Amino acid sequence: MKDNETMLPKFSKTEVPDLVKEALKIIQERSFYNSLSKMSDYFIFGDESRAYEIYKRGLRLANLVKAKNQDAEKIKDLLLDLVNYCCEFWDSLQERESKEGNL
Repeated sequence: MKDNETMLPKFSKTEVPDLVKEALKIIQERSFYNSLSKMSDYFIFGDESRAYEIYKRGLRLANLVKAKNQDAEKIKDLLLDLVNYCCEFWDSLQERESKEGNL
């Protein structure tokens, strides 16, 4: 690999928006299956819990990508998980920032 090359995947102009659309759909639907609990109930250690969930999914993704026989469906599901956890983390930071004026 040349120094100026990146290991990031090359997405077409439609792939990334489709991933984001699917993630947003899941986020919007989560109130349906999450109605008895608040999102903060899932992250009892706050930002550390959120970061750990993202970290775990990253490790799992690395293992799936290294596998001889990659399972595209598992990778896609994991990518959606990562987007959703990142969005939830972002939302919690935005909410906190709007309440406190900073992080």
